[in-house]
Amino acid sequence: MAVKLFIKLQTPTIELKVSAKDAAGNKDSFVAGFKRYELATAQTKLEQLQEIFESVSKGNTLDSKELNTFIKNEIVFLKQIKLDLADENGNAKELAISDTRTVKPNEGLWESADECLAVLLDMYLGSAPYRLSLITSLQKALLNNDYSEAEVKN
Repeated sequence: MAVKLFIKLQTPTIELKVSAKDAAGNKDSFVAGFKRYELATAQTKLEQLQEIFESVSKGNTLDSKELNTFIKNEIVFLKQIKLDLADENGNAKELAISDTRTVKPNEGLWESADECLAVLLDMYLGSAPYRLSLITSLQKALLNNDYSEAEVKN
């Protein structure tokens, strides 16, 4: 069995809080587990992401799908999810998902943990406030640096 060492600040994944706020001021947040890379690989990923951004900004809608795929490939799990579940009669209740890695099948919604993650990512990436927050969190995960302290000092 192969053994691999990880320094404390370079584990295979990093959990970051993803916070979103809509135009009405409503707020929500959850935790996303992003893949984390060594410096050279992270730099390559950031360059790929920049190329996608540039292409999307030029109006290439296919690259918007490429951006979604890029983001989906970098997220390993979601935690602390709060959803509203409405039946065909309009009766609503809250559905809480503590961790997509351990979620149970839910008839009509998903059959496995991987499918649950895919369904949720499609929903979040289809929402402007969440999408922007996921992109920002992904960039922070790839940079593996917290600039908030530096911003406060400046």
